[in-house]
Amino acid sequence: NNGVSTGLVELVQRGIRNVGFIMLPASVGLALIAYPLVESVLQYGALSAESAEQAAGVLTAMALGLPGFSLFLLVVRSLQAMRDTRSVFVLYAFENLLNIGLALLLRQHGVAGLGAAFAIAYSSAAIASALLLHRRLGDLLSIELAKSMARMVLSGVAMGVAVAAVVWSDVLDTAIVEVVASVLVGAIVYGGAAYLLGIPELRSMIPRKWAKVNNT
Repeated sequence: NNGVSTGLVELVQRGIRNVGFIMLPASVGLALIAYPLVESVLQYGALSAESAEQAAGVLTAMALGLPGFSLFLLVVRSLQAMRDTRSVFVLYAFENLLNIGLALLLRQHGVAGLGAAFAIAYSSAAIASALLLHRRLGDLLSIELAKSMARMVLSGVAMGVAVAAVVWSDVLDTAIVEVVASVLVGAIVYGGAAYLLGIPELRSMIPRKWAKVNNT
């Protein structure tokens, strides 16, 4: 029984680290390039600049909720694997009620308010679900996991600064070039920071044949 719990803890911790490694930079990057992305893809024909700005606001708000949304689903699936359907029901009820309450509270901000309600509700539910699973398993939220997540946050901050510099520089001519440049710069900076900080998830993302060449 202890062996099963230990194996599950390690599996969930690996899942949390993978979610953080992918979703933290995706969230920050998408939030920063939301307006040029919407402008380059959607601002044609009937979509005005004002509508594009509103769509970008929604995209920004929902992008910031990606890590929480992904973590919540990961923990819920873990609880389902443990056959704890009661906790799953309570967590989904909490998330939905909070989402509805926040949507009503933020309705004066329009559709962007709904996106913000989604992000806050799922982020709050993710924290609550992780604490619940930690209480069930014991060693889930360890110091080592916190250190690993801190390195990812630092890498994400470095990437965010670099992407913001590209987006707000006003040097590039078109929105699509701005988006492509932001993605390339963000990927390079995040990958470089992850390498310097020794984040092991970076190696797992590299194709095996490249890793073999790198080690020889």
